[in-house]
Amino acid sequence: MTKVSFDKQGGKYCKLTVMGHSGYAEEGSDIVCAAISSMVNLTTAVLEKSGIAFAMNVGSKTPTIIIQLTDTENAFGQNVFEALYSEMIGLSESFTDYVKVTVAERTPQINKKG
Repeated sequence: MTKVSFDKQGGKYCKLTVMGHSGYAEEGSDIVCAAISSMVNLTTAVLEKSGIAFAMNVGSKTPTIIIQLTDTENAFGQNVFEALYSEMIGLSESFTDYVKVTVAERTPQINKKG
């Protein structure tokens, strides 16, 4: 199962994590993984072409992709993540045994001195 999680802070999208293989079919024939990959690739291309700052980390051992918005105040970046969330929800509703989507509100971490 592929786990897709969206993190929000203050009601704004700040991070996307995609982990695992869906297991729908063999690697190379898995339409669910292909759909997820296409959505993530399109998201990063739109963010990049729009000049929206983000960081991306791709896991080498475990299939994991993390996209972190650097500027969560950018309305267009929020719209891109909202669209991605909507599409991922649609995919998870069609393939309930292969994709799980969650969204969580995170509290900002405060650095304590001393």
